[in-house]
Amino acid sequence: MKEEDTTVQMAVTICCAYLSFFVAEYVVGVSGVLCCCSAAITLARFAGPLILRPETMHSIWAAFEWIGNTLIFILAGLIISSRTFSYMTGIDVLLVFVIYIFVFIIRACTIYVCMPALRDARLGKPTTNKEALFATWGGLRGAVSMALALSLVHSTENGETTISETDSHRVFFLVGGVAALTLMVNATSAGTVLEKLHLLDN
Repeated sequence: MKEEDTTVQMAVTICCAYLSFFVAEYVVGVSGVLCCCSAAITLARFAGPLILRPETMHSIWAAFEWIGNTLIFILAGLIISSRTFSYMTGIDVLLVFVIYIFVFIIRACTIYVCMPALRDARLGKPTTNKEALFATWGGLRGAVSMALALSLVHSTENGETTISETDSHRVFFLVGGVAALTLMVNATSAGTVLEKLHLLDN
């Protein structure tokens, strides 16, 4: 194994992420964000045994993830404060809390339906009821949803969609509001929930 081989593998994964987004968005005309996520899932599923230095790959992509998350939320904050607030009404603030509650209901139903598979030892370590409960609470909404909402605002402002600018900014505000609530409520209380469920006990 040579150092150049690891460098080439890093470059391949970066090119995969960029090209999947570019081809989907500007050649095929579908969502580049969703295509990039699908490419990442495919790489994680099939490329794992071929990676020469998994720790190095993980560290580099963790840094990319941190940079990407930071940029997305900075852009989101700037857009919401400078433009989106002018489109909002009191009902939109109320809708943020309603959607936040429904997100938990939908997530709980999804996990409940999937519990037979999650408990199947043939698919991996079986999931306990406490772990499923924490998965319901700890499932944060963040970068991907914000990126999709930003993409909608960008497409609307450039006249690439038939959605009105007001509606696109409302969607962006609702997505950002739910993401903010999960970060302020769920993320800050995740440690306490883990302790209450005794999931940190060895």
